[in-house]
Amino acid sequence: MKITHLILLLALFSAAAATEGVWYDGDKIAPDRPHQKAKAGLGVQLQLTAQESFFTDWASPQTPRLEIVHTASAGDRVFSVLFFFGAGKDKKGQSYVTFSGRVLDPRGKPIQEFNDVRVIHGPNSAREYDHGLSEGHMMVQFSSTSEKGTYRFEVVVNDHVKEVTLPLEQKIELK
Repeated sequence: MKITHLILLLALFSAAAATEGVWYDGDKIAPDRPHQKAKAGLGVQLQLTAQESFFTDWASPQTPRLEIVHTASAGDRVFSVLFFFGAGKDKKGQSYVTFSGRVLDPRGKPIQEFNDVRVIHGPNSAREYDHGLSEGHMMVQFSSTSEKGTYRFEVVVNDHVKEVTLPLEQKIELK
């Protein structure tokens, strides 16, 4: 399994950013990419990991270390990791952001679908550019009968307060 390490730092996005909200790559504004977009102050990023413990590590006081995967083998479980910032808030300080997604096999056939998965729902005390981890995620387990090739995780994030929709895509190669 090919792994890239990502240490989550607040430098990924800055409170000094333009009011529209942007992602940073070092000290430069990062353009929208298939897996990372920002619009109207909402920023979302989709990564893939085999590290199920990351979801509980997120709640610990130490900065969690995310192992991003680009390849997988039969028997591997792969999880979507959705980061966000700038979720819209209604007059009561409530946010309502969801995503729907699917996993497509190498021929483009959906093998799993997920609808109205919670990103954040309810009270939101975060500042505008504080980053968060989605409340829900997708998971796929590859078996010995899974077709080898490139699988796509497609996600459409909906901020129901800001009325913003952002599509994301991430790929993984099954060897």
